[in-house]
Amino acid sequence: MRIHEIMTKHVETIPPTWTVDETADFMSQKRIRHLVVKADGKIVGVVSDRDVHFPALFGETVTEVMTEPAITIGPNDTVRTAANRMRNRSVSSLPVVEQGNLVGIVTVADLLHVLGGGADRRTPRPRAALHHRVPHRARGRAAGAW
Repeated sequence: MRIHEIMTKHVETIPPTWTVDETADFMSQKRIRHLVVKADGKIVGVVSDRDVHFPALFGETVTEVMTEPAITIGPNDTVRTAANRMRNRSVSSLPVVEQGNLVGIVTVADLLHVLGGGADRRTPRPRAALHHRVPHRARGRAAGAW
């Protein structure tokens, strides 16, 4: 399965000048857990809802809490590649980039949705086992003589 099949196509972005509290409010209003931070049309980082829940950082810019550089993936990469990249880099989302343009985002929730959906799929009927006849020794022949 490919990333373009499971990614969210509409991605909310914010500038790096936003404060942590502005970002937290925006995420709460939009009911989203990940935002891509862009500056001059380029992806500079990713911020998650866990990054912005530190009241001590309210007033600071989002650059203080975002993951940078952003770990990205292509739309034709596999779901397995995304899962391994997220696990290896300890991130919960990957912006999907094609020819330098942001085209979507894939999150751990998307991967879990795919994995969980597998339990609802019908399984193919099991194939009958192939049985091969094993030749037996003919009666009356001496041992080892065929």
